[in-house]
Amino acid sequence: MFEGMKARKSLSQVSPALQALDADLAKVANVSDPISRLVQFFEAVSTFNDKQEQTPVNVGVAATAFRKANDQGQYAQTVEALESLQTHFRQAGREPYGINRTQPGEHVTENNVYLGNVFGLWTFTASDWRAKLSRDDAQTKENKQIIEGQAAGFVKSHLEPMRKLIATVAAPKR
Repeated sequence: MFEGMKARKSLSQVSPALQALDADLAKVANVSDPISRLVQFFEAVSTFNDKQEQTPVNVGVAATAFRKANDQGQYAQTVEALESLQTHFRQAGREPYGINRTQPGEHVTENNVYLGNVFGLWTFTASDWRAKLSRDDAQTKENKQIIEGQAAGFVKSHLEPMRKLIATVAAPKR
């Protein structure tokens, strides 16, 4: 019982940050340009991750607390949701050789987001791709479709699932 109280307290401490992230993700969802949407998505997630690293009670701490309190399976759904959120944060976070190549504390821009390495296309920054995709010929149109598809697909694979998980664990209590 005491472990359950500690777990619920840790979640109540991290819930405001999750709700703020959800609000940021809702704004990202309304961005029409796939490359801009990707950059703004990374900025929201990276900023959240930076703040989580600086606080003693974060999503990881809450997940651990709920795992400890889950002796009878009463928190299984919460544990699964928090662990899934952590997986999204890892996969949508910074990676030295990935898409988001920023350092902690660095703002995400089109100059440090990399796209390509698909369908034989080279990897360039989003800003370089914007310049390359401004021409009006058949090859450029095909490349634009590929690069924008890569950006849109990445955001789609994380944004809505993250928002649903946040709603599961951090819904405001009325």
